[in-house]
Amino acid sequence: MAILYKDIDNNGLYDGFNENDYKTKGEKGEELVKKEIMQCLPDSYYLLNGIYTRTDDGDFTEIDHIIAHPKFLICVETKNYSGELEAINEETWGKRYKDKYVKIDSPQQQAVHHAFSLQNYLETVNLNIPIYTVVLLVNHKRCSFDNDSEKHYKSECPVVFKKDIVHLLEIIEEQTKHGESFDIKLLSDHIVDEHEGIKNSLLFGCKKAAMQEHDCEAQYQLGLMYLKGHYEDNGRLVQIKQNERAGIYWLNKASKQGHKLAKQSIRQYYKN
Repeated sequence: MAILYKDIDNNGLYDGFNENDYKTKGEKGEELVKKEIMQCLPDSYYLLNGIYTRTDDGDFTEIDHIIAHPKFLICVETKNYSGELEAINEETWGKRYKDKYVKIDSPQQQAVHHAFSLQNYLETVNLNIPIYTVVLLVNHKRCSFDNDSEKHYKSECPVVFKKDIVHLLEIIEEQTKHGESFDIKLLSDHIVDEHEGIKNSLLFGCKKAAMQEHDCEAQYQLGLMYLKGHYEDNGRLVQIKQNERAGIYWLNKASKQGHKLAKQSIRQYYKN
């Protein structure tokens, strides 16, 4: 059985800016996958769950699971979907369920972005381990995927059901058997250190208070961060991607709770 090296409960804090993006059904899927992976992996593997990593725009994102092997890592994006799925293009999937057809963001692209962010961090600590990606569909009884449509990211990010994870790992082990071996504990420690650093950041604290506690001061500060594209954290200027939509969203949230400076900021924004 794999070693559960880090199992982190992030209490539904999402890496988007809208507090309605909490995970409910998705959390159940992640729990199912965690149990499945733990049971099927040998003890040469580590499993890390709910890991935050910084993105290149100064924000952070959450990786559902990281499967760690001495020769490679796998970023796992878990989806607990129902219905018929297809990959339309690199950015979009289609989902048909109960006679309704909707377009959704591609979880393949999401997984690839997660791997890119993780790789960028590991390179800063001189760890150049191969990183693979996979989208794991939780329930093969309620969900189907059009394999013929999987021309986008086919080799870079396969889509499998959780019952197929062992076969996928066998393929990757064969591909990397002649590769360099890494200290899996040291590698996992670095990943967790990055995660904990994010959780101690001002941005994370503001998001948590704004989303979960509906704190109007945190909502105001978060709005300013996104509007300005930067913020100060312990005397250090931190750049973040400017996002006016997110900024106004959070300023409006604070304003509705009576935050005077948030109201002033909104008026000033529309004046300009």
